[in-house]
Amino acid sequence: MMEITSAVVLTVDHVRRIIEETAIETARQTADALKQDLYCDPIDQVANKLRNYIADQTTVENPRESWANGHHIRRLELNSKGDPKSISWFHRFKRDSGLAECISRSSNIHGRLQEWTFQDIASAWHNHYTRIR
Repeated sequence: MMEITSAVVLTVDHVRRIIEETAIETARQTADALKQDLYCDPIDQVANKLRNYIADQTTVENPRESWANGHHIRRLELNSKGDPKSISWFHRFKRDSGLAECISRSSNIHGRLQEWTFQDIASAWHNHYTRIR
């Protein structure tokens, strides 16, 4: 008795069409990923890196050498409209969390803005949110 074996038979034209469709979809996905990288706001990039560090402190190798300012901190949690927290919220956070007492430096990009290390911001963040919850 013969065994029945399933087989798929494809023509050369069919194989070409499959390869072309796969290549087009791969190119589209790659282009979309590159567009996301190009359109990412530098402030959002630092805020995302800081947010990840606060959640998992192993994500940044040397948090004493990574700095962020109020623009970044205000974006860690958005308000109900999806916008960054207010400046008044940030000033209260700075005062209540102890961040104001931490060593800061003038921003390299915006000289009048203060910057703090990721480590100090994360510590202040945890102090602030464990105290109010």
